[in-house]
Formats: sequence, structure tokens, C-alpha cells
Amino acid sequence: MPLKVVCLAQPYYRLHGSHNNRLHLGLHYLAEVLKREGVDASVYNGDFEPGDEYADWPSIMRNAWNWSSAVEHGHPLFWEIAQSIAQLAPDVVIIAAGETVTPTLNNGSVRGAARLAQAMKRLMPDLKVIGYGPQFTFAEVVPPEIDYVLRFEGEAKLAGCEYSTVGRLVRHAWGDGDQRVWDGGLVPKEQMDDLPFLDPETVDVRTRPAPHDLDYISGSRGCLFTCHYCLVPNFAGKTRYMSPERYVAEMEHRYKRYGVTGLYFCDQTFTENKARLQELMNTMCDRSRLPPEFKWWAEARVETLDPAMYWDMHVSGCSSLKIGIEAGDPEMLSWFGKKTNLDRARDKIRKLKEFDIKPVVYVLLGTPGVTRENYLRSLEFMRSLEAQYYVVNITTAARGTKMFDKVRPELEAAGLYRAGEEEGFGHLSQEMRKFWNLDDDIVDLFFGLVKGSDKEDAALRKYRPKLLTKPRTFFLNERQEIP
Repeated sequence: MPLKVVCLAQPYYRLHGSHNNRLHLGLHYLAEVLKREGVDASVYNGDFEPGDEYADWPSIMRNAWNWSSAVEHGHPLFWEIAQSIAQLAPDVVIIAAGETVTPTLNNGSVRGAARLAQAMKRLMPDLKVIGYGPQFTFAEVVPPEIDYVLRFEGEAKLAGCEYSTVGRLVRHAWGDGDQRVWDGGLVPKEQMDDLPFLDPETVDVRTRPAPHDLDYISGSRGCLFTCHYCLVPNFAGKTRYMSPERYVAEMEHRYKRYGVTGLYFCDQTFTENKARLQELMNTMCDRSRLPPEFKWWAEARVETLDPAMYWDMHVSGCSSLKIGIEAGDPEMLSWFGKKTNLDRARDKIRKLKEFDIKPVVYVLLGTPGVTRENYLRSLEFMRSLEAQYYVVNITTAARGTKMFDKVRPELEAAGLYRAGEEEGFGHLSQEMRKFWNLDDDIVDLFFGLVKGSDKEDAALRKYRPKLLTKPRTFFLNERQEIP
């Protein structure tokens, strides 16, 4: 029997009252690489729920307490997922804490992974569990439920090796090898084109995404910028690109095989390389490869936007750009490590709308030493942009960021970043909201910018208010719910 591996995504948004049915890029690449190397590998999305109705962003923030409670005390959902995994009878499970291809996304924690591992090992005592993702990469302490750790990426094949790093690790784990922490390194630029296409059939049929949930795609890793709040500089390094031809070939594959006509380019800064962007747009306009109705939206940084390219972006199908402004106040921008010219940013965003490209603006709340006046100035600027949608997040000083290094003493004094637990606080956590002393009315004012009906994918997914009620605690060792 061949080695059997399941790559498991945590039920992060499900425990926030929502769900995430899209591809988990980092885990999926691992599974595809393992399949290519002869392993029986699949992806199980623990964050999947049938249907297209989701909690809106303000509700998800207000439901963050449920995730914290589940990680601290347990939850029936961990046991439910463990039972589903047991039906697959894997030899090895790889659990992600954080997303390797798009490290800015939240999708679980080290402690959440430990809860899942605990539940699975009750059913499968001989199971080997590998922790993976940015939060495992930077964790100082690994819970005993996790047998091995794969740091950084893992798909690269070193010179002289028959298998990729992840391929060697799963075989090592299967044989109960002694080396517990493996450095997966980064996929070098000369191997980016060799990464496999992501096949939805690799996802377990019970959590397989619908065609419109196959919209996540990325043709690069890393970023040229070094924002202080961001994991990408220390985790993924400088940008490594697929060739435009390789990238468009996968777009064409998703369209012709699965009928996907809209893609979300998850590259950290899709617009950072103008020559490559122009070549991509020219190729996307080839109607023998992509249909006339093809649409795309992407992550961008305002400094990299060139209004001279807006027409070509529009013609190639760009419907929206998600732009990381973060703050409309110079003091706050300085703490974030950004030197954005706000007047120029406003002008570039205004011109986007002239080409029917809808701007979505990222906003961060929480920096050291700022006042109410700083926030109100930032709010006034954000309103002046008249963006199609705003994504409001709480700043997370995650281990591995410059922000963490700046405020570590204060975080430790507040009891938030105990060794091995620091990774549990995401962009919507109440813990970080309290740490930054964010007043309720300030948070409410910023979330007043957010309207789910205006989200860039609102035609595909319905966003509704949904607030969770008091949870029931689950003690795994008793296998019962306790009020």
C-alpha cells in the first residue's frame, strides 16, 4: 500500500460563524507535489460548509471570541473533523497554521492544530502529524501533539535529491524518524514554473470547492516591500515569479476544464513588476485561451499603480483592485513602515474608477502611541476615497514581523504572547483589539465603511450579519458536551 497523506485546513472561519470553501493554496501545492512523487495525497478542507451564504466581516470580528474559546477549551467541530479524517485512514496528516503562498491570510493557529491532532490521535494512535505554515515556522514551542514541523515552503527539490523536502519528510515521518524539525526552504525562482497545477479533484469530495470557488490563484511568492506588520518579508523573502506563460496556462486550464471565468490573483503585489504585468495582460486578451467574459481582481500597492496601464487592465478583464492603504494618517503609516503619499494615492484611486475598476481598500486599526485624533484623521481620509469596499482589520504583531520586535515587551507583559501561543491572535481578534486600546466607537466608525453588498465577489457569495451565541465547551477526554 502506498503512503497515504492528508493535508488538512483548520475550521478557522467556521468557528467565526462563517466558512471558507476556496482553495488552500499552500496545502494544495504540497498535496500535488506529493502526488507527483507517488504518494496517495489529498486535501481536506476543515473550513468547508455547503452553500454560498457567509457571515459579513463585522460579524466575523464580533465572533472571534468563539475561535479563542474553541482553541482554549475544545469544540465539537474538532472531533467531527477528526472522525472524517479517520475515514480516510491516512498514515500522515499535515496541518497548516497560516498560509504559505499568501502569508497575510489567517486560517488557524498552532494551538488549533494541536486540538485537531489531539482529536485525530484518539481515533488513530499511530498517526503522524506534521505542522506546516508561517506560524509553525516562527513558533518557539511546538505542542506535543505535533510530531514534526515543516518550516517555510517545502515543495523545492534540492540538488541530488529524489524527492522534494515535503516528500522526504512524509517518508521520514512514516518511518518514525528522529529529526523533528525540517527546513523546507523557499521554492527558487528557477523552479517556480515546475510547480504543478492545482486540481480540485485532489480535494476530498466532501469538501471539494464548486467552480466559482476555484478563483484563488497565484503566480508568485514573496514581496519586494518590508511593511512592519507583515509576515511576508521574513517568511517568503523577495518576489519569485512564475513566467507569464506558465501563469496564464493555469488560468486557461481552470477555464477550459472547470469553467472558471473569474480569478482572484493572490500574488502579494500583483502590480509590482510593470513589464511582467503588461505581458500577462496581453496574454490574457488572447480569446483563444480565455473567454470575453473573463474577469480578474488582484492585490496591489498604491506606489506600484501606473494610471497609464489602467486601460489595458480594464480591457484584460480587471474588475477590482484590493489596495493596501492601511491608514490615512502619516504617523500611523510611519509605524507600519509605509511612506505612502496620501494625496497621490487618492488621485490614483479616483482614476481607477474612471476605467470601471472598483477599488477595495485595506484598513488597519492598532499602532503604538496613536491618539483618537489620529484615527479620526485616518477615517476622514478613508471616507474621501469613496472605495467600493473596505477590509478593516486589527493589526496583529505576529512573531516574525518587525512590529512584533518593536512591541514584544508590552505583548508579553499583557500575557498575550506566551511561548507557543503567540500565533493565535489574528486580524480580527478581540485580544489584539484590547491590546491596542481601541475604543468601541472608533472600531464601529471604521466598520461603518463596510457594506457586504459592495464586496468584490458579492455576485458569487452572499454576505449577511450572523452573530454567534454563547458556546458549549467540549472536553475531548470525556467525549461529551458540558454546558
